[in-house]
Amino acid sequence: MKTSSDTVAANNLIAHYYDPTVNHDKVYIACIRKNKDGEWEAVGKWGRRGGRLNEQIKSTHADPTSAREVAGKLFRAKVAKGYVGIFSGSYNGPVTVESVKRYLEDDTWIEKEKPAAKKKKQKPVEEFVVRCDDNTGMKDKFDQGETYIAKTSSEEDMVEVLDAMGKWQTCRESRFERVEE
Repeated sequence: MKTSSDTVAANNLIAHYYDPTVNHDKVYIACIRKNKDGEWEAVGKWGRRGGRLNEQIKSTHADPTSAREVAGKLFRAKVAKGYVGIFSGSYNGPVTVESVKRYLEDDTWIEKEKPAAKKKKQKPVEEFVVRCDDNTGMKDKFDQGETYIAKTSSEEDMVEVLDAMGKWQTCRESRFERVEE
């Protein structure tokens, strides 16, 4: 008679990575499931043990065998990186089928969408006129002594300068001198 643990093992490959020297305690689950369109998906789930897991659909297939092959490949790649399968005879860590069941049965534990990243505050772009004082290595773009339109750059000690072809070039600020208008 099959138990619920047998069913979990058949459809999910579960691995654990633990390295206290770098504070790693991670779980990886490669699984297959049927989606709402009736297709089989190979899915990777990962994250810190006990926390929310990220999820990514790796591929979609018409049959469970193909999806299981992809899940197996994902799982073997993690084992090659040091993860240990919890169903292997050599594993004696804290991860059990019972401890990860919530990840398999309850989608609220899966991080579906990450919140939008906070935008970095950018300094306002300022345009100004510069004269090229040193065109070493840029003779094809700038003529020494000529004036050009420039703007501030996000890179330190750099400036964006509009060349004769109408393209913005990132240049060292020290090669140009601001011209008072």
